[in-house]
Amino acid sequence: QILAECVGGSVIAGNNGIEIGFEDWLFDDDDHDDPFFRALKHKDLDKYVILFHGDTFNLPDKCVESGQKVQLLAHTQTLNYKTLFKVGECSYGFQGHPELNYDLIQIWCKSWGDDWLNQSKVNIDKDVLEYARKNSRLLELNSKILFDIWIDVALIHCVPKLSR
Repeated sequence: QILAECVGGSVIAGNNGIEIGFEDWLFDDDDHDDPFFRALKHKDLDKYVILFHGDTFNLPDKCVESGQKVQLLAHTQTLNYKTLFKVGECSYGFQGHPELNYDLIQIWCKSWGDDWLNQSKVNIDKDVLEYARKNSRLLELNSKILFDIWIDVALIHCVPKLSR
């Protein structure tokens, strides 16, 4: 959401409700060369990124500051909220939490409380906590894979270009 605001978009309340849990993402662009696209779509890693939000965002076609292309890569199937976008070659925005493991998901659910969680259309115990428990190893592996991709893109490919 922060990157969406920075490029000239706006964060808005999602008018389809609270989005919590795991679901397939629909990919908007067939950018087969994009490393996140390859990992999330072709390796089905999108199934292991928890969504935990009630807001979504709008994106401009180009960044208002740099003029770089802003490209929506994916959105969710059920509520149609944006989940992944790219700015230029080096910046990505995620509307999801690949950093969360089973223990942190439990903490977040307790911290947000039942009133907020009950606004979601999923069964928190079955569809979120039980799924996360059963797939805890895959959640942690997914976090590592996505972080490694980010390091590769941001530090190995983009920093040398920016230094020139």
